Amino acid sequence: MSITVIDVAKAAGVSRTTVSNVFNNRAKFSEETRNAVLTAAKNLGYKPNLAAKSLITNKSRLVGMILPSYVDINTLTNSPFYNIIIDSVYWCCVMKPITT
Repeated sequence: MSITVIDVAKAAGVSRTTVSNVFNNRAKFSEETRNAVLTAAKNLGYKPNLAAKSLITNKSRLVGMILPSYVDINTLTNSPFYNIIIDSVYWCCVMKPITT
């Protein structure tokens, strides 16, 4: 079972909301509180659940590409057309993240 924000909150001795706000830099906290939350998260091995986060924020930050059925791995790697498109999507979404 994975470590949740609730587990981090219990270990740090703060509320779940405080942990969420510390992770998302939403409010001002004392350095003591911030360090307690971050230390607890590190000690427990907390990793954010991106699927849960996307359900809450309604933002998945995923890009889908629909390709014709005749496109296989050789076509994707050897075709300059598909390389340009994939590189452009990569550059736009990874190298220069979308800000909203």
